[in-house]
Amino acid sequence: MSRRLAVLVLVLAAARPAGAERLALVHLVVSDGTDAERVAVRATVEQALRKGGAEVVEPSELVLSAELATRQGCVQDDRCRAELGAQLAADVLVMGRIAKEDEAWVARLSTFDVGLDTFTARDQVACARCGPKLLEQRLGQLVSSLLKAHRAFGRGTLIVHSRPAGAEVQLDQRRVGVTDLELTVAAGAHTVEVLRDGGATVVLAVEVASHERKLLELELRPAKPASTHLVPRVAAVLPTISHPAGSDQHHGRLWLQILGGVALSGGVALAATGVGLLVEDGRGACELAAGSRQCAALTDSRGAGLGWLIPGAILVAGGVAMLAVGTQRRRVAR
Repeated sequence: MSRRLAVLVLVLAAARPAGAERLALVHLVVSDGTDAERVAVRATVEQALRKGGAEVVEPSELVLSAELATRQGCVQDDRCRAELGAQLAADVLVMGRIAKEDEAWVARLSTFDVGLDTFTARDQVACARCGPKLLEQRLGQLVSSLLKAHRAFGRGTLIVHSRPAGAEVQLDQRRVGVTDLELTVAAGAHTVEVLRDGGATVVLAVEVASHERKLLELELRPAKPASTHLVPRVAAVLPTISHPAGSDQHHGRLWLQILGGVALSGGVALAATGVGLLVEDGRGACELAAGSRQCAALTDSRGAGLGWLIPGAILVAGGVAMLAVGTQRRRVAR
C-alpha cells in the first residue's frame, strides 16, 4: 500500500500544474558582461518566469530543436516560430535580447503565442550602473509585466459549423482544421475560408471581440459547373445580286446601309444581354447568422456581362458609322 502511495505521489509531482502555460525560452541573446553575469542574467529570467506561474521548458529539451531555433530568419518568420513551438509542445515562446551598453543593462523581451500564431506582448527595461541585486530585481519586474500583458492579450472563440460537415477551414490563409471546429483566436479582424471538396468556397471577413464566442453556420452548396461564356459573332451572309453596268455606286451605298442596319441591331441585342448579366452580378442568398450577415454564395456574372457588352458596343458603333457613310454618299449622289 505504501509503495502504491509513493508511486502516486511521484506521478502527481511530475504532473503539469493545472492551467500552467508551457513556456520555452528561445533565442534569448545575452551579450557583453562577464561569463558569470550572462549566466546569472539568464537564470534570473528563468526563475522569474517560474515565479510567474509558467512551466519553463528545460534546457535539455531545447537541444533537440537548437538547429531550428538558431536557423537564419527564424525569429522573423511566424511559420518557423510555430514549428519550433510545436516541436517543444510549448504554449508560449519567450525571446529577446539583454545587453550591457555603456555600463547600463538594457533588456528587451517579447512573448509569441504558438496557438494564436502571433506576438502577444513586448516590454523592455534599462538599469544604469546597477549591481547584481538591483539587476535581478529589475529583470524580475520586467518578466512579471511581460507575463501580465501576455495574459491580458485579447482572445476570443470562433466556432465554425457547416452542412455538410468535413469542410476544410483556413484562418488568415493558414489551415486550422475541418468543420465542425472551435478555435481560440486573437481579438480583431480575420479572414475565414471554408472549402468543400467538389463544392463552393466561402470566404468571410469576421470580427471577433475579446472574450466573444462567434458562431458561423454555413450551408455549403455544390459548386456550379464551370461555364464557358462564348461571345457570339454576327455574320452577315450577303446574297449575290446581278445588277446592270454603271450601277456599282448605287449598290455600294445600299450594301453599306444593309450592313450598318445588321450590325446596329445585333450590337443592341448583345449590349442588352451584357447589361442584364452585369445587373445580376453579386446577387445571392444571404442570411443572418450569430448577429452578422453571411452570404454563402453570390452570382458571379461580371465577366460574362462584359464579354457580351463590349462586342455589342463595338457593333453598335460600327453600324452607326456605316449607316452615316451610306446616307452621306446617297445625299452626295443626289
